[in-house]
Amino acid sequence: FRSWENSKTREIPEVDSLTRRLAENVPEQHETSLVHGDFHIRNVMVDPKTGDVQAALDWELSTLGDPVADLALSLLYWGDRQWPQAPLVPSLTREPGWPGARHFQDRYCSATGTDAESLDWYLAFSAFKFAAIAQGVAGLSWAPAQWSLPVEGAHVARARDAADRDDAEVVPERGAHEAQHRERR
Repeated sequence: FRSWENSKTREIPEVDSLTRRLAENVPEQHETSLVHGDFHIRNVMVDPKTGDVQAALDWELSTLGDPVADLALSLLYWGDRQWPQAPLVPSLTREPGWPGARHFQDRYCSATGTDAESLDWYLAFSAFKFAAIAQGVAGLSWAPAQWSLPVEGAHVARARDAADRDDAEVVPERGAHEAQHRERR
């Protein structure tokens, strides 16, 4: 949460509210493992013949924590045709032939034995974290502060959506996000 405070270029009440909500609702950690901290498809090397992951790259953000954090960040980056394209998160997984986020989530949990009970919170936190990173980049760049508005706004909205869910639907079905977004307007 400090990264947002240290990088923000202006006051954004919705983010301050979201920061409080996330801090007040940190889930109980049931498992501790090595967490990559930036785990997504662009940070793995894959054998072109078998499709097997050969290595995970960019471990500078690694720490000990709940493995659900890596699943959530992977889902943020995964991209799914059912969700709007997130700014600054290009995703080849939105292209035809890639399984959807729900399939990815189910396979991950099945293969690792991960309990995704706290996934909504971690999805919210991952989107919040990305919004903070975007704000930090905007603050360090020559670009005006307004550059970051659509980027952080999209990720703040995604974080809020995940924080608002009550575990009934971790990865929304096709069209659900758009319907929720229209209702909020």
